[in-house]
Amino acid sequence: MATQPTGTIHDIAEAIDGAMDAPDLSSIGYDHPGYDDGDELDAPPLPADCPVRPLGILEQKCWYLDVRGQIIGLEAGQRHGVNSIVALFGEKYGWLEQAWPRWSKPVTKVDRKTGIEEVIKPAEVVGFDQAVASRSLIVECSRRGIFDPAGRIRGAGAHRTESGALVLHCGDTIMRRALRINGDAGEIEYFNPGVHGDHVYPTAPPIPRPWPEAVGVEVGEHLRALIATWRWKRPLLDPMLIVGGIAASFISGALDWRANIWITGGAGTGKSTLNGKRMVLDQLYGKGKLASVDTTAAGIRQRLRNSTVPVFLDEVEAEEDSRRAKSILELARVSSSGGDAHRGGQDHNATEFTLQSAFWASSILIPPMETQDRSRWAVCALEPLLNGATPPNMRALRLPEMGRKILRRMVDGWARWDDTRSAYHTALADLGHTARACDQFGTLLAAADLLLYDALPDIETIEEAAALCAVSKLREVSESVAEHEACLQHLVTSMAQARGGDERESIGSWIGTAVQELCAPAGDECKYHRRLQEIGIKIVSAKVNAVDDEGKPTKTGSEIWKPGTPGYVAVANTHQAIAGYYAGKKYQNGVWAQALSRFPGAIEGVTVKFGRMAMRGTLVPLDMVIDGSEIPAPARWPKGSGEA
Repeated sequence: MATQPTGTIHDIAEAIDGAMDAPDLSSIGYDHPGYDDGDELDAPPLPADCPVRPLGILEQKCWYLDVRGQIIGLEAGQRHGVNSIVALFGEKYGWLEQAWPRWSKPVTKVDRKTGIEEVIKPAEVVGFDQAVASRSLIVECSRRGIFDPAGRIRGAGAHRTESGALVLHCGDTIMRRALRINGDAGEIEYFNPGVHGDHVYPTAPPIPRPWPEAVGVEVGEHLRALIATWRWKRPLLDPMLIVGGIAASFISGALDWRANIWITGGAGTGKSTLNGKRMVLDQLYGKGKLASVDTTAAGIRQRLRNSTVPVFLDEVEAEEDSRRAKSILELARVSSSGGDAHRGGQDHNATEFTLQSAFWASSILIPPMETQDRSRWAVCALEPLLNGATPPNMRALRLPEMGRKILRRMVDGWARWDDTRSAYHTALADLGHTARACDQFGTLLAAADLLLYDALPDIETIEEAAALCAVSKLREVSESVAEHEACLQHLVTSMAQARGGDERESIGSWIGTAVQELCAPAGDECKYHRRLQEIGIKIVSAKVNAVDDEGKPTKTGSEIWKPGTPGYVAVANTHQAIAGYYAGKKYQNGVWAQALSRFPGAIEGVTVKFGRMAMRGTLVPLDMVIDGSEIPAPARWPKGSGEA
C-alpha cells in the first residue's frame, strides 16, 4: 500500500483543495451519526495502522480504499464474505490474522495414570475471524458517516480544485500546482493517491507524468511544424486547431469547455498516420488516453468511469444505421460542457460516470450531426498527400517524450489560462461569433497559445490568430443551422400535393405563390392561400386586441396579411397535416411550435382562423420564411382572399 505523505490528513486537505476547518456545530445541537454520546456502547475504532481505509456508508453499502488504494463498495448484508475481505487486504492478509485471529482448538490428551489432561498441541492462529472482521469494518464505515461517491471520486486525468489549482491524477501519484493569492503559480507538489480534501483519488494504472523540468516554447514549434506536414484544406487554421486540441486534451478535465476535433479526408490523406494505433497522437498520449476503433457509447462510459483522459476514435464513419455514431456524439456533447452521467445497474443502484474528456474522431465521411453536436466539433479536413510523400520517422520524433513536455508546458502555463482564454474569447466575440463558437475556438487558440508563448501575447497577435477563425472561413459555424431554422426548413421543403395527379410542390413554393396572390389585383383567385390554410398555414398580419396600462400588447389576434404591413406566416400549433410533416422528427407532437417561436420577432399563442377553423398558432415573420425580394410591392388590398 502506498504510504501517506508527511503531515496530517487535514494538512493534505488544505494543500489540495484549500479546505477550511469545519465550523463547530456542537453549540447548535448538531448530532452527527457517529457522535459519541458517552453511553459506553460505541464499538472501539479500527487500529490506526489498518491498511484498508473505510470511507463511509450509503444505504447499506460500505465504501473502502483497499490496500492498493482502489475504491471498493461492498453491500453490508451480503458482500463482506471471507474472500471479499481478503481482496480488500491483499498481501496484508497477516494484518487480518493479527487484528481478528481465528484460533484452532488445542489438541489434548488425558494421562491414563494420573488422569490429568495434557496439551499436546496448543491453539494456534489458523486464519481470521470473518464475523468479527466484517462487523468491525461495517461499524467503522458507519462511524465515518455518509459517503456518497457521486461527484467525489476523481480518476486519472486533469482536475481543477475549488481554489483554482490544477491537479493531475497520474494513476500512481497526484500532481498539484496551486495558484497563489496574487495569481502566480505555486510549486509543483506530488502526493500519494487517497483522500484529499472532499475528493477521493483512487489508485489507477499509471499514465505519463509531466516532464520533470521546465520546457521552452520550442516543443510547441516542433509540434506545429510536424502537424503542418499534412495537407490541410485550411493550411493556416487547421494546424493551429490541431496543436491547440493536442495541448488542451492533456488538461481537458480541468477546463470549463472541452473542444472536440474531427479529422476527415479520403483514402491516402494520412488520417491513420495521425490518429491510428502507434502513430502520432497515440504516442503523444501513451497510456494517458482512451483509444478505440470500434466501440459504443456504453463501452466508452464504462472505460472512462471517473477519469478525464481524452478519447480517440478512429473510423467513425457515416453508416445507414447511425445509432452507434449518434450515441457517441451525444456522449461527446455532454462531455464538452462537463457533467456526470448516470446509468442504472442490476442492483437497482445508479452508476455514475464523469464526462469531462475531449473527444477526437477520424473518418472518411462524417456522420450526420444535430446542430447542438456540430457546434462542439472543430472539423479539420485533409487533402490527399503528394506523390512520393513519406510518413514521419516516429522513433526520431521521440513522441512520448514530446507528449510529456507538452504536458509540462500546460502545467507551467496554468496560472495564465483563464486570462488567455478570456482574451481569445473576446477577440472572437468581436468578430461576431456566438458564445458557443467563442468557447469552442477560444479554447483551442488559448491552449495553442500556452504551448507557443511564455506569456500572454499582445493584442495584435491575439487578433491575428482570431482572424483565422472569421465566421465566413469556418464551415463549422457558417454551415450550422439553429434549431428554429432547421425546423422551418424541414417544413418549407416538405412536398405537398393539392389533388391526385397534380404536380407535387414544396410548401415553400406554395407560400411564395400565395404572397404573390395576395399582392395581385383585386378579384384574383387566392387558391394557394386556401390550400395552405387546409394544411394549417396562413399568411397574416398581427392585430393588437388589448394592451396593458403601459400600452404593451396583452392579447394579439390576426387578420389576413395586408401588403405594405408587417407579414407573418402562421403555423398551427396542433394540426394533423403539420403533424404528418414532422412525424418521426424531434419536432413532432407539437414541439415545432416551441422551435418556431424562437425566431426573432415571432409571436406565440395567437388565435388564427385557418379556413373555417380557429386554432392557436405561432407567427413567424414573413421575411424569415421567404426572401424579401420575393414580396412584391402591393397594388391594392385584394378581395376574394378568404376570411380573416
